[in-house]
Amino acid sequence: MADEWNETTDALTAQNDVPAEAPLKNLFCGAGYHSIDDKNRVKFPSEIRSQLARTPFRLAKGTNRVVYVYPEDTARAKLKEVGKLLESGSLDLRTVKKLRKYVASFTTPVEVDAQERFILPQWIMDWANLSKKDQIVTIGFIDHFEIWKAEDYKAYEEDDGDDDDISYEEALASIKVY
Repeated sequence: MADEWNETTDALTAQNDVPAEAPLKNLFCGAGYHSIDDKNRVKFPSEIRSQLARTPFRLAKGTNRVVYVYPEDTARAKLKEVGKLLESGSLDLRTVKKLRKYVASFTTPVEVDAQERFILPQWIMDWANLSKKDQIVTIGFIDHFEIWKAEDYKAYEEDDGDDDDISYEEALASIKVY
């Protein structure tokens, strides 16, 4: 099993091997509301557009039906980290299989057109419960950005993201940022 995972991660990281401690090339911050057009295309928010500078990127299934958008080099580093965890022997076989399928099978490279738009594949649209003309929110998440259905993001914010039982204030205080 470890050999299979190594082949997958080796193939993904062969062209651009990124050390685990590499500094962030992109820092994604900000948020914006946008819509999906008739062809499932999304235009990068201006806040993110300047940060990407034509960097190849990948879409991935996140949690809570949120689409994660990673620059290619960050995606490769993340996949390598997951590979190391799966090889560590600390997880049972069922969990390893589930994670391998979830992580490697559900990431996809995306191409950006001349108008700085990209197409959300139909399987991502279905999984994230998005439809054409839906209002979406893109939010920076430091090393990647996220695409939320606007109504889901609003509900999450109103609940203060309470699925983790910690407020933003407590989280910030714990790392002494503010």
